Amino acid sequence: MSLAMGQEGFTYRVIGLQGRDQVRNQLNNLGFVPGAEVKIIKNSRTNFIVLLKQCRMGIGGKLAEKIMVEAYAA
Repeated sequence: MSLAMGQEGFTYRVIGLQGRDQVRNQLNNLGFVPGAEVKIIKNSRTNFIVLLKQCRMGIGGKLAEKIMVEAYAA
């Protein structure tokens, strides 16, 4: 599933990225790499606040759709 489908307060593990090379490179540079844990702090469907590697960041809904994740039990 994509990160855009995730729920607030849950932690997910990145399993892959979709999109053009430029988009995948941008996401990699931000830290969205396979195996990374990401927690959704706020999900308003169009904008997201996530916690990734102890850093909060905001991403748009379209970008969140490119991040494939799986549920992660800490």
